[in-house]
Amino acid sequence: MKYGIKFTAIIYVAMFLISQSGFCQSNITFDKLVDFLPPAPNAAAITKYGDASVNKNSGTPNISIPLFTIKGTKLSTGLSLGYSSNGIKVDEIASRVGMGWAINAGGVITRSMRGQADEMNARHYPYTTIGFNWGTHNYMKRIAESQANWGNGGGYDAEPDLFNFSFDGYSGSFVFNGAGFAQVNKSGIKIEKDFTSNPSVWNFKITTPDGNIYFFGGALAVEKTKRTNSCGKSYNDYIPTAWYLKEIQHLNGEKIIFNYTAHTYSYDNGVSQTMYDPGLSGLGSGCTCTPISTSTCVNITNTVGVLLSSIEITGKAIINFEYIGRTDCGDKLISKITYKDPVNTISSFDFDYNTVTSSATYNNEYYLGRDKTPFLASVTENSSDNSLYKKHYFSYIDPSSRPSRLSFSQDHWGYFNGKVNSSFTPDLGIYYHAGFPNATANREPDFAYSKKGLLQKIVYPTGGTTTLFYEPNIVDNGATTGYSTLHKLSCDVTGTGGWAQVTKSKVFHTEINQQVQIQLQVRNNFAPQQHDPGHHFGSLLIRDLTSNTIVFTQTSYVVGFNETITAFLPSANHYYQIELTANGAQVTTLATLNYY
Repeated sequence: MKYGIKFTAIIYVAMFLISQSGFCQSNITFDKLVDFLPPAPNAAAITKYGDASVNKNSGTPNISIPLFTIKGTKLSTGLSLGYSSNGIKVDEIASRVGMGWAINAGGVITRSMRGQADEMNARHYPYTTIGFNWGTHNYMKRIAESQANWGNGGGYDAEPDLFNFSFDGYSGSFVFNGAGFAQVNKSGIKIEKDFTSNPSVWNFKITTPDGNIYFFGGALAVEKTKRTNSCGKSYNDYIPTAWYLKEIQHLNGEKIIFNYTAHTYSYDNGVSQTMYDPGLSGLGSGCTCTPISTSTCVNITNTVGVLLSSIEITGKAIINFEYIGRTDCGDKLISKITYKDPVNTISSFDFDYNTVTSSATYNNEYYLGRDKTPFLASVTENSSDNSLYKKHYFSYIDPSSRPSRLSFSQDHWGYFNGKVNSSFTPDLGIYYHAGFPNATANREPDFAYSKKGLLQKIVYPTGGTTTLFYEPNIVDNGATTGYSTLHKLSCDVTGTGGWAQVTKSKVFHTEINQQVQIQLQVRNNFAPQQHDPGHHFGSLLIRDLTSNTIVFTQTSYVVGFNETITAFLPSANHYYQIELTANGAQVTTLATLNYY
């Protein structure tokens, strides 16, 4: 969550000052104690897809569209599009193939830098047990005020950077562990590094269990970032945050080579808000701390990056990439990929995008393209002479209803929650309200809004379709611990005449969004007389009266149906209506709904 780290640090300082009043005079910026420098959006999207595709417990579908496979005698590598359906954060920037998609062409190692760069700065450990003491104060002060020089090192680092990798079906994470690495998930690969002065060949070398070697980074394959406007630490130089796959090498000497061109651009990577109230420290008029204030800050990052220009096996095949500009940031979008042998064009893919303008209802900022988002609309495969083609189409869930980047309409995890907030900091409760009167944001999640912009439907070249349905992660709502009360709502209706329909409804209210169970039964009142399946049936509908939307509907249930079904009530503090129908005097529809 974007505000979480900074907010935690500020509260810590407030409590720290209560116990150690003498510290206030130093006016230390402890809100900069811990900071993160993430990789650029395109590199981050590749590893995000890699994580989702191998997580067997996430419930995330493996949505992949193969493009090309470039083959040599012993080596080959595939190109594909992959979609991550884990959700879209408000501040997220689309990759080079549109929001939610990633181009799996080669691979990348990314780094989320925590504090200072591990390869240039030794780990700094506390002087004494962490607590309300001068040793802890001096340790925190040194970390907070530390500014490393990339060329010479010298910064003080408090925690390890997190490295993620994704290439040729391998994905995972690792951290530096002294001279070597500790993998978060064991994968049977061997990782080596070379961070000597400006190595031209590689920075990371990974050997896979089959003996193939993958080289990352080196000349023209490293992406570096630097903040030009910082809400936390400022970095004096550009820091490497992504190392792209440069070469795959077989034991027989065969190679697949990845070529890149330089590309420099800027983007924002998050908004944060800081609120100060020195009155909470109880230090009195002698304190020189910052007065009551609220400041909102946007991190602006410059990236000295690269664009993948081609993949080749010398003398056998080459894949070329073409790009177009975009309006949401200074990066590029892939417009065409072409596969050639040494003489002829084999085939190509064209990429088309819809640039969607976000809803003005939730926007806090309009400039720098923050209200624009490119969504991949279609991918067209062309024959060698462009006379034939096959096309995939994609549609998304109401993307124009999403907010602009950096909108305050975010839940605690950074996903869209549909709330119109004038503050980014949540209400801190009665005790802190006097000191932080502007902390009014509603940061609670709302599934009905968080799914907007997600991929909804794929139409294949054959005319077949895949439709995606999403449901929220449900946590324990406290029913077993006394925090919520179980309610039962029963309703029944009997039809009339031969098959005339009768409708009956009941209204109920719930304070929490939740998944509910409904025991539904459709009876034959004239049994053993046979019913007419075409005219005798029952139905169930649940309507959100507060928002006037239907949250569950089923056209008909046959006579004899008697099962427990599940529905989701997406909004808290809303009124809902359960509506039953029965067709004909022979039919009675009964429902018992359990909710908290």
